[in-house]
Amino acid sequence: MSWLAECSAAAVREALRVVAPQLSAYPITVAGLAGKGDPLWWSASAVVGEQFIAKFAWSRPAALRVAREIGILTALGREPAVPFLPEVFASSTDPVLLITRRVPGASLFEVIDSIDRDRADRQLARFLAALHQPQARSWPRPSSASSPARSYRRPRQRSCATGSGRGPGPISAVPSCAGATGPTRRSPRPARPCSCTASARRQPGVGPR
Repeated sequence: MSWLAECSAAAVREALRVVAPQLSAYPITVAGLAGKGDPLWWSASAVVGEQFIAKFAWSRPAALRVAREIGILTALGREPAVPFLPEVFASSTDPVLLITRRVPGASLFEVIDSIDRDRADRQLARFLAALHQPQARSWPRPSSASSPARSYRRPRQRSCATGSGRGPGPISAVPSCAGATGPTRRSPRPARPCSCTASARRQPGVGPR
């Protein structure tokens, strides 16, 4: 899997020469890049010739997300296909590029009051029925199903009962609430009652007064 070197019309055109050469001569307009400081979100869309939308990425985490989208659309497009999906014109993971046909339309918020609710309900029902059909269980999972976010694991928290758990940083041993010793991060603060001892406190009307 590979991704674009940068977010620019020139980089998109170079990718089109590989994935869809017949579109490489079309005018290309790259969408705005608001909130693109984090490489996780280094993906964007470009309008190609007013007829196509090209979705691309210029970082590995973002490329994984676009590749996953390609895999999902490919799976849902197999017979019996799910209706009302974007029409994929071409796609690739080397470089990662998803090209769909552009459909004229307007923002939902601009036309919400003029929508035929019954017709929209029927279309939604058709989509959900096809998405949940038994055959969908046999569809192969996209090869790019791993998400970049899954590579992060939250450090294990210290167990109140056993004093177990490890985390990054200097290690020092301190007594746990159960009387055992275990590793913890950095120098401990003054001990505070934890939930296992707090639950044993005398409650009103219980135990000696």
